[in-house]
Amino acid sequence: MIINFANLFFRLARNPVFVSGDLDTWRAREIESFLLLHGERYQAFSDRPDRVLVEELPGANLDKLARQRELSVKMIRAVGTEFFRVHNLQSREFQSGWSHGDPNMGNVIYDVLTGRARLIDFETTHLPDLDVHERRADDLAVFLLDLLGSTTAEEWPELAEAFISEYPTAGVRRILREKLILPSGVARLWWAIRTEYLPNIVLNERLQSLSKMLR
Repeated sequence: MIINFANLFFRLARNPVFVSGDLDTWRAREIESFLLLHGERYQAFSDRPDRVLVEELPGANLDKLARQRELSVKMIRAVGTEFFRVHNLQSREFQSGWSHGDPNMGNVIYDVLTGRARLIDFETTHLPDLDVHERRADDLAVFLLDLLGSTTAEEWPELAEAFISEYPTAGVRRILREKLILPSGVARLWWAIRTEYLPNIVLNERLQSLSKMLR
């Protein structure tokens, strides 16, 4: 019931993702995505139908680091590098380029010892008929909206610029720029949740500045 409600909300909010209620589908995506992104060093497997076990990645998630006011340009640049890397991997699920679906700051781990960022938690996925560039632009939008809402007026421009600078794909950047328009209705509610309920005037100013960075 929770999954069905979440998927209904996603459709009403024009959010092009869904969560599968099928255990086999969920388990396969979690394991395959983890191994695709991190399998050179870390392992994932399932020991029963309703559970996936993965090796713990070193570091802390960015949501925690943001709340502690510990985000840095070096850190966010590493995140941009990782987004670009994983978006250039090929997905068996899509038979095309890989995408995350919900790469919010809580789903990004940063290891200060190695300077490496990694993505986790793959239960949310993009709709299968979405173009690969659309999927990638949506991933970037999710992360950037979270970043806008989690940082101060002084912090966010430099951090956003650092993230964007590591993602040079022009086609994805163009689609992302087109997405940075404040929506209305249920979609606005979703954006409010994403951006920690920033006031319209503040969010609009940040979106316009962000759009200029992408030119």
